[in-house]
Amino acid sequence: MRVPGLDTQTLSVTEFVGADAGTPTHDMLRWIGTQGETEAWSATVTATIPDWPNCSGHFLFCHRVTMHQSPVTFLEGLTLVVSISPRVCDTHLLTEAVRPWLVEPPPSAGGSMLGVLRTLSRSPRPRELETTGLSMNRAWTLAAFVTVAAALLTAQASGQPKPPAAVPAVADPLRTALEKRGYVAVPLSEDEGPRFTVACRVGNKPCRLLLDTGAETSTLDAAFVKNLGLKPGGELPSVGIGGIEKGHEVSVRGLLIGDFDTRTMAHTLPLRSVDLSARNPARDRRKHERIEGVLGDGGLKLTAAVIDYPNRTLYLRTPLAGLWPEIEGRWVATGGQEDGRVRPIDPKAPPRLEFKDRRLYLTDGTKRHTFGLHVRPEADHYTLVFFDPEKELAKELKYEAGGLLKVSGGKLTVCLCLDPLKAKKGEEFPEDFKTATGSGHLLLEFQRENAAGRPLAAPDPLRTVLEKRGYVAVPLTEEEGGWGFIVGCKCGTEAARLLLDTGAEVSALDASVVKKLGLKPGREVTGVGTGGELDGAEVSLRGLSLGDFDTRTTTDTITLAAFDFSAMNNALVQRRKARPINGLLGQAHLRSYAAVIDYAAPALYLRTPLAGLWPAVEGRWVATEGQEDGRARPIDAAAPPRLEFKNRTLQLTDGKKQYRFGVHVLPVKNGHAMWLFDPEKELAKELDYQAVGILKVVDGRLTVCLCLDLATAAKGMPDDFKAPAGSGRLVLEFRREK
Repeated sequence: MRVPGLDTQTLSVTEFVGADAGTPTHDMLRWIGTQGETEAWSATVTATIPDWPNCSGHFLFCHRVTMHQSPVTFLEGLTLVVSISPRVCDTHLLTEAVRPWLVEPPPSAGGSMLGVLRTLSRSPRPRELETTGLSMNRAWTLAAFVTVAAALLTAQASGQPKPPAAVPAVADPLRTALEKRGYVAVPLSEDEGPRFTVACRVGNKPCRLLLDTGAETSTLDAAFVKNLGLKPGGELPSVGIGGIEKGHEVSVRGLLIGDFDTRTMAHTLPLRSVDLSARNPARDRRKHERIEGVLGDGGLKLTAAVIDYPNRTLYLRTPLAGLWPEIEGRWVATGGQEDGRVRPIDPKAPPRLEFKDRRLYLTDGTKRHTFGLHVRPEADHYTLVFFDPEKELAKELKYEAGGLLKVSGGKLTVCLCLDPLKAKKGEEFPEDFKTATGSGHLLLEFQRENAAGRPLAAPDPLRTVLEKRGYVAVPLTEEEGGWGFIVGCKCGTEAARLLLDTGAEVSALDASVVKKLGLKPGREVTGVGTGGELDGAEVSLRGLSLGDFDTRTTTDTITLAAFDFSAMNNALVQRRKARPINGLLGQAHLRSYAAVIDYAAPALYLRTPLAGLWPAVEGRWVATEGQEDGRARPIDAAAPPRLEFKNRTLQLTDGKKQYRFGVHVLPVKNGHAMWLFDPEKELAKELDYQAVGILKVVDGRLTVCLCLDLATAAKGMPDDFKAPAGSGRLVLEFRREK
């Protein structure tokens, strides 16, 4: 369903009222000016906003974000964030582009929450945005919405003072760097697996795709393809953990991945239609959300994807956005060929080329061409296709011309076929930088009109930002005939090749590698793939090195699954002539190591949980109060307990007692669990933990609950900040030492 943008000046309060208060989802939809189908207390429509640059205070529009398994609807312009769960207002949602106006809900709101945000948009063009109605607390009535919204709109229209802006949240440097490079941020949802899924849409049909770097191609469920009215083409098999997996070609026009519209990079998207009837029942049994397909390696490579685990965000950009910094601006022709002959260049009026506003402008004598363009990266050049720029987002898009482009040594070369109807049959689009007689091809070489003063290429901003945050860069390799990325690893002295696989719940090793390492299988585990379920066993491993990242700096042992990869490896060798793999690096460890995957580099960035916590705890702390074994712990003001985090160690001084521990941490629901050990033995063949505890930092105060003597600690690892009698626990609260 499409509705025009709504001018709030023309809407009266009475138009917001009238929906049944007992149907809050319909209230939300009526409030944004439309009504859609309702399913499971939610509804989805698509709105087109025609006047994007002037939307502030005049238009209301929405898109959906999911955080912590709770839906949030943003209405930008005057942006309303509505949720039944206050915790969804996470700090990383309040990015540099968002300035909060906090509005207290009326008493009738009960347990619901209303936050009003004013958003500063950076997008210069109209967009299509998704709106989703929410199921809300019935006590939070439509009248409450009308009261707040009307008051804000009236205040703006009358010129009354605006509420004071809250202190802006700290901008995320990673997001800032990526948006400057043309990336679009897409929120990720995490199921209980936990694996990431992406909210998508084809036309007016919503769908959810599994983010799967280990999948050869992006796919849609055959049932969903049929629902779209699309007809699958020829067979298109692929390689999966079960071997060769069947599928069929299907072309889709207009897949929206969050706010990323694939129509801005191609007229149609080639996907595979596959039968997911075996996979979804397996997800049902695990109480995971059903999926309608997979966003796989092919699409992620084409969009130079960045996957940000800590912020649960997928960043995508068009191939044109990646090329744009190299070609943007004006170019002057210096030489050329046309139809098999040298092309003379008039120095007074040479052909000129300009790349501006995502368009190509070519002036050649009296001929002038204006094209929208899509590009596709090739080994050493780009393929170009041209179209009417006004029709890029139309129901159908026809390519009008095309060619090739390369940039090298400050020179830009194009080989174009501007009139495919006059070209030789089969040569409508050039395949190389040549212009044979009768081809109808034009080859031109350009130099910049004004090359002076152009800035030099900056260092990789992602690497710079991430290394400052304690990340280790792990190289990724893509082998000829293979797909996805391979991570070079070492299991002790044994080298291994792991496929980077966000679609795998856990990391896994081939059963033959497990046998060679002499590891003992533990409890049975089951993996889920496109073809169904795969049985295996759990194994523990001391020390897996992923490039320069050593898992021994995170824990004593890591747990993986052992599966039989023979069917998959046979398919790799036979179908793709690729080398076998030894296992998978899956979601569980990527999540634990706060991974950032950069397809453009390509590189995998990992950091220890301690490195993520370190900025909050590093330095010296002085105890202010405490408890011990069921009693209040007196604090000697002249010699209070002191805690220092330094050089990846924890040093505790408590009277005459002094402790120095290495620290491993893991985020838990109320802080960070800690395992303490002799720091000199972290990389030893075996590691024994000497003490355990839990830590939290809130409002500048640090609290620890420690079991410093495991032999007398009755309850082992604390799960709260209490020290009951007989527990052997010590609770101390600290402030930073001045």
